[in-house]
Amino acid sequence: MALTLFVIHKKYQLKNYDFLLMEEIVYSIIIPHYNIPLLLERLLVSIPKRHDVEVIVADDGSPKKVCSELEAMASRRPEIRLLLLEGNLGAGYARNAAIGVARGRWVLFADADDFFVLTRWSSVANGVVGLMVIPNQSFPK
Repeated sequence: MALTLFVIHKKYQLKNYDFLLMEEIVYSIIIPHYNIPLLLERLLVSIPKRHDVEVIVADDGSPKKVCSELEAMASRRPEIRLLLLEGNLGAGYARNAAIGVARGRWVLFADADDFFVLTRWSSVANGVVGLMVIPNQSFPK
């Protein structure tokens, strides 16, 4: 496994620099982010390390220093895929961009200032849909 780094340039041109994560992904956790790396790190630490989970952090144009911090965080967790977006177009834009590259059967959304509670994560992993869990097939690719 290796870090997958995507950069989206104007008009959704996707550049994939490393695509070595080939295991079956069941859950894609999509996290829009802008300029709050400490809270994002709290969220990332609260996500259980599982082989069937990918975490997509869609950064919405944070300053370069923050993007460097995000790259360092992602390099420590191989399940994290980092999407760097140009400009600051909002969380909805970031979520939509991340949906376009999500590989999981199920998509979960979290904000960068959220965190997972282990008991709630267990409910989702066991098929109890109490959170906003959406089957990825419902989104056109």
